[in-house]
This record gives sequence, C-alpha cells and structure tokens, in this order.
Amino acid sequence: MSRMRRKYLIAPRFQLKYLTLVLGIIVLLTLVHAGILYPLVEQVRRSEQALLLLGRDNRDLVQNLEEMPEHEKTRVDAGYEAMRTQSEDAHATLTTLLWFDLFFTLLVSLVVAGFGLVLTQRIAGPIMLASRALHQALSGETIARRELRDKDEFRVFYQDLIHALERLEGERKA
Repeated sequence: MSRMRRKYLIAPRFQLKYLTLVLGIIVLLTLVHAGILYPLVEQVRRSEQALLLLGRDNRDLVQNLEEMPEHEKTRVDAGYEAMRTQSEDAHATLTTLLWFDLFFTLLVSLVVAGFGLVLTQRIAGPIMLASRALHQALSGETIARRELRDKDEFRVFYQDLIHALERLEGERKA
C-alpha cells in the first residue's frame, strides 16, 4: 500500500543539506559555463563592430573615387548591408544562446530539486520512523509499527529493527 507524505521536508537538516549541495554544484557549473560563453559573445560583438567600421571606411573610400561606376557603388553598399545584417544575426544568435543557457539551468535546477526532495524523503522517512521506534522502545512505550511506502529505501533494515524491538519488548513483558 502506497502512502503519501503530508510534509515534504520530514528531515529538513538532512534534506536541505543535500539539496543545497546538488543545486550549488549546478549553479557553479552554470556560472563556469556562462563565464566561458559570455566573453565569446563579447568577442563576437567587438569583431562585428570592427568589421562594420572597416566596411564603412572602405565604402566611403570607394564612394569618393569619381571613376567608380554607380553599379559598383550599389554593389559595395549591398555588400556592406549584407555584412551588417549577418553581424547582427550572429550577435542575436549568441545572445539567445546565452539566455537559453540560463533558462535551461533554471529548469534543470528545479527538476533536480524536485527529484532530490523525493529521493531524500525515501531515505529520511524510514530513518525517522526507525528513530521514533527506538525512542519508544527506550522509553518503555509500545512500539507503533508503521508501514513504509512502496518506494521507500531501507525497507529491510526498518523491518528488521522493528522485529528486534518487538522481540525485546515481548521479552521485557514476559
């Protein structure tokens, strides 16, 4: 029988410690990746600006020559315009890549946090119940046996512990 937990943080210190560790690693790796990617984006932007200036200077130089036919001037202008458009497209693509990278990291962090929460519950729940059973046995109370959820970890350990505690409780009463 599968039972749902009502609380997500059943062992907050344990769960938050490992969730923080995993998410910290993800954030660190993302910052390293962005730290590598951002200078590349800036380098492309500076190169684009240099190319545009070079193209503009050459166009002005060529247009000032009186012997240049009009169709050549039109071709130079079209080449400059194509270079400018291509440069803007490259910059936009790299900027989009940077934003996608940050969005993807946020998405991965949320997914990992969700799975981490579920996984730590599957570990912390049985340990918490085992600890509660030990405290009940030590204080002389009747052990309240609870079934674990189907996907909880440490099922055999928990069952062995409860069996041993019930056996000790029976011997104590006898």
